[in-house]
Amino acid sequence: MTHLENLICDVVDKVVSDPVIGPIIKQLNPSFVAPKRPFMRLNYKDAITYLNENDILFQPEEEGAAPRHHQVGDDIAEAAERRMTDNLGVPILMWGFPTHLKSFYMKKIGGDEGFTESVDLLMPNVGEIVGGSMRISDLKELMEGYKREGIPPEPYYWFTEQRVYGTVEHGGYGLGVEVSPSHDASVGMFGADCEWMITPMPALRGVDHQPVDCPRVHLVRPMAAARFSLICAVS
Repeated sequence: MTHLENLICDVVDKVVSDPVIGPIIKQLNPSFVAPKRPFMRLNYKDAITYLNENDILFQPEEEGAAPRHHQVGDDIAEAAERRMTDNLGVPILMWGFPTHLKSFYMKKIGGDEGFTESVDLLMPNVGEIVGGSMRISDLKELMEGYKREGIPPEPYYWFTEQRVYGTVEHGGYGLGVEVSPSHDASVGMFGADCEWMITPMPALRGVDHQPVDCPRVHLVRPMAAARFSLICAVS
């Protein structure tokens, strides 16, 4: 979480201090204020409590169902999440989401296996701009994840083999390039009517930093346009 906090703040600080880009940002968004460290840390369970204490209701998907208070295990809707974030008015690192709401490869919290070592970064006036987690490093836990989500493990043999033959504790996250610039803290910078889009693409590199041709590598899920993933290995 500290890494995400530093990434966002460092990028914004460098951009707004740039002698060319800084004045443009000030012209486009005179009230812009850079985010300040530390960001608020908010556990998912505490977020549920906040929503209920502030009468931000959960809307069930069933047709005709009446809104109700949130319960632990609910998938907090974007509207409720944004209302909470806007009310608090600060960047929020919300962490510890329920296992059944997250991807099969996200690591469970030791001693509280119903929840994951996951985090979303929420920004006022925008909502989520980063989502990530620690990844499962244990083979048994990974196989249970496949089974829970009804995913056949065979196509992901290359992913599974990393746990068979050895891996390191590692995590990853996706930073939404298409939403970061819309944040009045990560720039209300380019304006809402921007007609161009950046589409970064990942490139594998070896220890000598040279590009690696690796046809065996598949993405676990398709990469959306204007979104990139940064994988942070902790050895």
